[in-house]
Amino acid sequence: MKVIILTILLFCQSSYASKQLKISFGETLQPWVSLDGGILLDIIKETLSKEGYELVFSFDPYARRILSYKNNEVDIVSDINKKVIKEHDLKGYFSNNFYAYENYAISLRERKLDISSIDELKKYSLLSWQGASTRMGSEYAKMVKENIQYAETHDQKKQVLLLFNKRYDFIQMDKQIFNYYRELLIKEGKISKNTLFDMKPLFGKSKNGFMFKDEKIRNIFINNLKKLKNNFLVNDAIFYDEIN
Repeated sequence: MKVIILTILLFCQSSYASKQLKISFGETLQPWVSLDGGILLDIIKETLSKEGYELVFSFDPYARRILSYKNNEVDIVSDINKKVIKEHDLKGYFSNNFYAYENYAISLRERKLDISSIDELKKYSLLSWQGASTRMGSEYAKMVKENIQYAETHDQKKQVLLLFNKRYDFIQMDKQIFNYYRELLIKEGKISKNTLFDMKPLFGKSKNGFMFKDEKIRNIFINNLKKLKNNFLVNDAIFYDEIN
């Protein structure tokens, strides 16, 4: 009897350990998501891979991510919040929000450009990321229409470089992305670490979490995520007050 029970336990443990989880992230966006890591991938690895799961990642456009989840092609999908859940009628188990993207209007301090509203940006040259004019809300879209010095680029490293080269008054981008490319450009010797800058939080935060097909896996994820609070994840883009 003991042998049979042990065999069953070992079989169950083996089955559990070999379970594959397919996870859909957005297209690569340093430092959040990349083929070899990033903030969100590191979180998934720290919370689920040590539980014995085999993690399989895909990097998909937003619409494809939602469709893959609804068609049961993936087990977990990133960049989800309650608005997205309602809009697309997603079924499953939400982690609640635990990370946030936040875009800033960034300028060089020596320029002394003091603004307090999105509308004021129409007076200045502004380089944003590709697609911002249609994704940042109506107030932003109105500013874009009235700003003849507005431009967008898909190259966010170039955004940072052009700001420090004084080609634009402002750039608009996520704080974590800005910090990542600024540090990279400093290492490459293309900009000075001593150049000061100002960041205006005009656009608000976009809070997000993960959506899970399986409640048990969601609960394991949350429990392990809480343990990271005092561990290696010291990052102001990650917060823990909404998970329970």
